[in-house]
Amino acid sequence: MFLAYFKKKKRMLIDERLYLPQKWIDDKTRCLKAKIPHEEIKFRTKYELGLEMIDNAIEEGIPFSYVTMDGFYGENPELLTELEIRGLTFVADIAVDTLVYIEKPLVGIPEKKGTRGKKPSIPRVLNICSTRVDSMRLRLRENHDKLLYFCDIYRKHILI
Repeated sequence: MFLAYFKKKKRMLIDERLYLPQKWIDDKTRCLKAKIPHEEIKFRTKYELGLEMIDNAIEEGIPFSYVTMDGFYGENPELLTELEIRGLTFVADIAVDTLVYIEKPLVGIPEKKGTRGKKPSIPRVLNICSTRVDSMRLRLRENHDKLLYFCDIYRKHILI
């Protein structure tokens, strides 16, 4: 895996990590034969390695405005949540049928409706419904203004 830095028309690789699948970790002889350093023979997900490289860039004081990633990383709620916690702006490719919110959702325990059944205890989005990414794109195409729209999109998967 690698981390690349882009500025204007220039690009460079600034960090890398070796991803080892679990079956390699389980086969120490194979790892040693491949000359993988002993301290590197531990399983870490690609998301963990990616976040580790981003954290390293921050620690090294490398200036950047945003993080971009492909759909493999864009579909990982834990990674995206960690980027949000760090206050980083990111652009992530996601599947067209991904459910998102175009307004910040209000999360809480809904009020009980009626007298039957037990009281709700699972947090839910209370104020709005999610929408598919591809339907948002269609609505933007239907708008005949020549403006380019950017909006905050809130992920449907909310970690509480």
